Amino acid sequence: LESEVKIMLTDRLYFHNSFAILKSHINTYQFLGKDIGNRAPAHAPEFSSHAALEYKGDDGFFIRLEHNYTHDFYYEDQYDFQSDPYQIINSSIGYSYKKIKISTWIRNLLDERYVKRSYHFAVEPTPNQPEEPFKSKSYFSFGDLRQFGVTISYGM
Repeated sequence: LESEVKIMLTDRLYFHNSFAILKSHINTYQFLGKDIGNRAPAHAPEFSSHAALEYKGDDGFFIRLEHNYTHDFYYEDQYDFQSDPYQIINSSIGYSYKKIKISTWIRNLLDERYVKRSYHFAVEPTPNQPEEPFKSKSYFSFGDLRQFGVTISYGM
């Protein structure tokens, strides 16, 4: 189930919202001699949302504040490791005149540290343990930390 809405609160103030509810399932199957599955698939959060409040002045000035939320999800189908839910706040402020738009922005305003992807596998040798020649370990890829930027665009 997905929904997206844009509401004009006043002639200059807008509220944007989108959300998704995902109910998905993978059946049980064999992986390396082990029954796995019977749960949600990897990278399929049950709930995610985006909300924004935006002000657009008559003189071309604008400001926008966004909130993004992602519920927890499994990193891989064959392992039970899950992410933590996370929230990201973004903001922008700028000026628009005819076809030119200039904005400054901050992504991940609160400098949230969150894992976007994780892998779990055995790649590190353990020579002193012949019964388990490789150590199983998790590896993480993190989302971007706080970023600042300026965007100048020209519309045709």
